[in-house]
Amino acid sequence: MKKFSIILLFFLLYLNAYSEARKPVEILADSMEWNKKLGQAVAIGNAKAVQGKTTIKANKIIAVLSEGNSQQIKELQASGKVVFFKEKQLATGDKATYYLNQDKVIIT
Repeated sequence: MKKFSIILLFFLLYLNAYSEARKPVEILADSMEWNKKLGQAVAIGNAKAVQGKTTIKANKIIAVLSEGNSQQIKELQASGKVVFFKEKQLATGDKATYYLNQDKVIIT
């Protein structure tokens, strides 16, 4: 029983360490544009970004990539009828910036 408890404890710690910021981001929209120079992917029309239990919906979502040769998204900039869901939380506004590494959103 003690061995099982220790394994369960490590498993729970592992799940906690694997935060939302490490989960992949799926972006859907009516159309998508890629701006390599700016390191941005732009989702236009019925845009939706999902990462784990976090969802952002808006008219337009810009995924800003980390500097360098990384394909990692560092932030999502949403505009136009923004709706932000996370578990049982809901927020709306005209604009939002979601900082993935910090799991922080600013909605205006």
